[in-house]
Amino acid sequence: MNPGKGQFNRHFGLYVERPFHIVSQLPSHRYLDLNGNNAGINAPNGSQSQVWFFDGKTKTIKNNRFKNKSLHTQNPNARMPLMMVWATNGGWTQLYRYSGQHLLNLKSGKALDV
Repeated sequence: MNPGKGQFNRHFGLYVERPFHIVSQLPSHRYLDLNGNNAGINAPNGSQSQVWFFDGKTKTIKNNRFKNKSLHTQNPNARMPLMMVWATNGGWTQLYRYSGQHLLNLKSGKALDV
């Protein structure tokens, strides 16, 4: 049985459809934000593009501004892959779990980094 809205998904380490921010561990504590489809970090500004949620159906992390797109790693085997949002497809480049400190890709085990 899959957890419903507001319930904790143990496998992914996230609450279903509960809004959250992805905060940099750098001293400035900036938020993951979007510039078009590309992800980057910016100072907190109250924008919906800085709010994320875990979709229990697709098992992806979606952005509150673009709810039909999910956090996505482009060119995952590159030395420095690009983080972005992309049309939700539930592929391995869109599957992340929260380990308590980091968002980790389920297949590669690589952590989201800035």
